[in-house]
Amino acid sequence: MFFVSEEFLREYQGADEITQTIDEAVGDGEDLFGGDYITKAEANTGRRDDASKD
Repeated sequence: MFFVSEEFLREYQGADEITQTIDEAVGDGEDLFGGDYITKAEANTGRRDDASKD
């Protein structure tokens, strides 16, 4: 469950185009975190592999 403001809800229900905050912060084709990063699954796999070597 999540909550939205009444203003957002009115815009969403109306015919107005909605601009999301993330759309303003990150342009099309740009990375959100900017650079190389690994997923949580990849990090967990790496930790398990390191633990099994010990």
